[in-house]
Amino acid sequence: SETIRMTPEDVQAFAKAANDLNPIHYDETVAAQSRYKRLIASGTQVAARLMALTANYFTVNHAAVGLDFSL
Repeated sequence: SETIRMTPEDVQAFAKAANDLNPIHYDETVAAQSRYKRLIASGTQVAARLMALTANYFTVNHAAVGLDFSL
């Protein structure tokens, strides 16, 4: 089991790298006025983390190139 914590700086850096223009992902002032009251990670960032966890799990004992997810 692995715990992933995303800091506000992580969320802002991902938004910048992804050219995410939704201010709730990078502007703390705008985010503070939202119903969440703080920055939130985008669905894209969460999905990327899940894909990384999946890839890491399946590559522990197998080659990462040409993955075959059958067991």
